[in-house]
Amino acid sequence: MPKRTADGDRVRATLTGHDGTGDEVVLRPRAGGTPRSTGVRRPVPRITAPSRPLPPGTGPGERIRVARVPAGSPRPPVIPRRRPHRRFVLLGVTVVLLTAGLGVYGLISTGFFRVERVDVEGTHYLSADEVARASGALHQELFWVEPESVRQRVERLPGVRRAWVVRRWPHGLTVRVEERVPVAIWQVGGVGYAVDAEGVVLDLTPDEALPVIVQTDGAPGLLPGDHVDGDAVRMALRVRELAPAAVGQQPVRFEWTQARGLEVTTDRGMRVRLGDEAGLEYKLAVWRAILQRAGHTPVTEVDLRFGDRAFYR
Repeated sequence: MPKRTADGDRVRATLTGHDGTGDEVVLRPRAGGTPRSTGVRRPVPRITAPSRPLPPGTGPGERIRVARVPAGSPRPPVIPRRRPHRRFVLLGVTVVLLTAGLGVYGLISTGFFRVERVDVEGTHYLSADEVARASGALHQELFWVEPESVRQRVERLPGVRRAWVVRRWPHGLTVRVEERVPVAIWQVGGVGYAVDAEGVVLDLTPDEALPVIVQTDGAPGLLPGDHVDGDAVRMALRVRELAPAAVGQQPVRFEWTQARGLEVTTDRGMRVRLGDEAGLEYKLAVWRAILQRAGHTPVTEVDLRFGDRAFYR
């Protein structure tokens, strides 16, 4: 109960709580004579809401018992969340990797990934079986087949210019090749050999429709994969293509020696020494100028190996 004491126009009252402590309150009279409180020194107790959810069925208007926590009381300790030790994590990862590795090794040892077929693409002159055998991948485990090694083995074939290799899981391999195409016949010692534009000797029967280049200072005995003068082969092809329009004559025979280079015989019996492939367009222009200057005078021999110092008779 409050106890009041008069102090002029003010009233002092002491409020006593349930715990036996008291606080002094100063009351000031209102206009009607009733004193009112000017302030309470006692702090308001701190009330914390329950940490657990309300029980089922609790609704508005029902009383809920709330525990009062005195101000300044210590909070309950926070228990840190324990994390698994790094060693156990590494051990688990190691076990998983070992299990996976053993599983893969088991599949390999059963022959499930063994190469059963080699698909070959791009062949015309070569046989697919020849390329498949050259790959060396048949009946090998696909895991151990290196595409780069297979490519190198296939490109060792004389008739293959380039090759590409792709794995086809679980037991296949695809090899695509670019073949060497025969463009001329290189004849030496009375024997003709099919060659491509780079001068590589091919293991093919020469086609009689191809231009013939006769090497007069060599000996027979060339093997597939050997090289002859590739510049002479390419030059003969270009002269055969450009000469009819440039000089009005058709080349019918080509001869080559290491000393003189390429020599052409035309359908009119003219022999023209061209040498190497350098400046071929200029040499054809000089050849045409010589024919125009000679007019109706027959020309049987022309030497164009030395640029602007051409010779003819």
